[in-house]
Amino acid sequence: MNYRFVVQGSAVEPYVVIISREGNNLTASCDCPAGNKKQYCKHRFELFKGSSKGLVGGDLDKVSEIPELLNGTDVEAEIMALNILEGELAEVKKKVSAAKKAVAKAMHS
Repeated sequence: MNYRFVVQGSAVEPYVVIISREGNNLTASCDCPAGNKKQYCKHRFELFKGSSKGLVGGDLDKVSEIPELLNGTDVEAEIMALNILEGELAEVKKKVSAAKKAVAKAMHS
């Protein structure tokens, strides 16, 4: 299975995202600056969520199929691990914010 999407990002020219799956092997590329450096790219992650945010062309009618492509792949496992860490990070940020408020309150006591 091969999918091609055209995404309007921050550049004048839209980016192209290619997602392919053969067996349990899932690949996804984007020609945005981050994607070209093989780094995290919000364009691919939005598609993996089933989001059509920024899409301006390509397989627009296939967006809903993309989240299912993750099933049983190493990419799915890594995204799940990332989601867990993002949840933990959100909790730590709340604790840091509360600690900052406590410090500020202590300074005014």
